[in-house]
Amino acid sequence: MSANPPQDIEVLMERIRKEVARRRTAPPPGSATEPARIYSPGTLLNFDPKGNAGSYTCSGWSYAEAGFRWTDGPVAEILLVFAKPPGDLVLSFTVHPLVGGEIEAQQVSASWNDVPVGEWSIREAKSYHTIIFSHVSARTPSALLKFYLPLSFSPLSKNLGGDPRRLGLAFHELVLRPARELGL
Repeated sequence: MSANPPQDIEVLMERIRKEVARRRTAPPPGSATEPARIYSPGTLLNFDPKGNAGSYTCSGWSYAEAGFRWTDGPVAEILLVFAKPPGDLVLSFTVHPLVGGEIEAQQVSASWNDVPVGEWSIREAKSYHTIIFSHVSARTPSALLKFYLPLSFSPLSKNLGGDPRRLGLAFHELVLRPARELGL
């Protein structure tokens, strides 16, 4: 056995070290030291490392990569705090799925404060949409938007690469627009 690990293991270990260090130093959104960031409907969340989505993501996310951020695990959460309860909203998000082996599509569902708001069979990179009606969105001025990804998997587990994370969707962008602005 070689004393030096293969290069891809070193790269992975460095990513893990950086993520652990970031988590130790960054307070969670909404904590006493970092108040939840107010979300204004129409604001585009960008999941690039230089984007703004990190201010809203909670559990279930990996680190941001060039142009996107993977979900990591069976549930990915986004905390949205509004200045006032919103009315009808259109949720739009642009993603690409992790597929391979027997997984031909990621089966995804979403909830808004635990109320189901959408289901998708995501086979390709594109934008997906759903309407969140005011009787759901206007209950409180904050929302925990959850994406459920029961078919997320580690590329390592399926011999599709060396990545041990449990990936499902790579998010590029997400936005909630007032439905009235879209003529709905």
